[in-house]
Amino acid sequence: SMVRADVFDMVAAALERFGPTPGVPFGGVQVVLVGDLLQLPPIVGDSLAEFFATHYETPYFYSAHSFDRARFPTVSLTTVFRQVGDDRLTSLLNAVREGVLLDEAREELNARVDPDFEPPDDELWLTLAPSNSIVTARNRQRLERLESPLVEHASLESGDVSGFDPPTDAVLRFKVGDQVMMLTNDPSDRWVNGTLARVTDTRVVAGEREVDIELDDGSVLTVPPYKWEVTQPVVEGTTLRREVVGTYTQLPFKLAWAITIHKSQGQTLDRLVVDLTGGVFATGQVYVALSRATTMAGLVLKRPVEPRHLRTDRRVARFLHATELRTGPAPHCALGISFVGDEGTFSRPRPVEIAVVLEDGTALSTLVNPERDLGAARSS
Repeated sequence: SMVRADVFDMVAAALERFGPTPGVPFGGVQVVLVGDLLQLPPIVGDSLAEFFATHYETPYFYSAHSFDRARFPTVSLTTVFRQVGDDRLTSLLNAVREGVLLDEAREELNARVDPDFEPPDDELWLTLAPSNSIVTARNRQRLERLESPLVEHASLESGDVSGFDPPTDAVLRFKVGDQVMMLTNDPSDRWVNGTLARVTDTRVVAGEREVDIELDDGSVLTVPPYKWEVTQPVVEGTTLRREVVGTYTQLPFKLAWAITIHKSQGQTLDRLVVDLTGGVFATGQVYVALSRATTMAGLVLKRPVEPRHLRTDRRVARFLHATELRTGPAPHCALGISFVGDEGTFSRPRPVEIAVVLEDGTALSTLVNPERDLGAARSS
């Protein structure tokens, strides 16, 4: 849902120029698009607003000049796996997704409101909020509440890192007891990007800081600093490769008592707090936040969900509706064939009337004269 139309056009142009079969759409590469347009929309900054207003009907990928709906047959995936076993939550989320949450259903959802909720010390609960300001305040509040000593760990940079967006702070501040989110995939598969953990200990060994973390399953792991490589593209003849121009080394986690709803997209959370303080500013935000939960029991709301929070983009709804009409099952119909007139003495083919009656009662018919119409078709 967040792929912008201009990005789609650039990818299409690159494939058409450099793909296996230059000159044909997408360079002959099979392209499969997977996503949910009713989640978060593409981000268009103020500097690009005028460009999109004059070049694209919408910022969504389907408004790209290189997107041809006829080339992309649509398959709807209707089975929900994240909330398997909680049919009521699934039903409520579907209503939130489409922006049609009725009063009774909203009351049922708002029964999960607990403005004074504080997570138990032995459980990992993640708060999702619309804005960075709420997230920063929440993480700072929880950090200051801990009585253990503050640890500050500075990153190490080498080479050219000017084009690198660090995933965590240059000076990482944390304490034993902090809840953190891992930012890498462990080579030994002990954690993945997005795993929540608790800091249980930290020390300096041979001049390098190590941190012990405890995962939700109770396992305790030692985490050393991680080195991110900063690369830039280099063209050699007809080959494009990436060259390492710098490195950024830091502990691979960040404070995660709270994160933004945008950062949570794609995650699955067993214990989740949704704080809609200040309202929402993008379509699909409430649905993305609530649908991270796996069960109703693992969901807490700091504030009630109100009708104004259920924002959907009607342009997306129209696109999806048109797609459903194109890809839905063909209507059933009744077909009737009758011959017109009596058979002549020379057994000439008789005119044939073909009639079709659709499910909605619409009737269509046509008359075919074999001698005239088939002869005309043959000559054309």
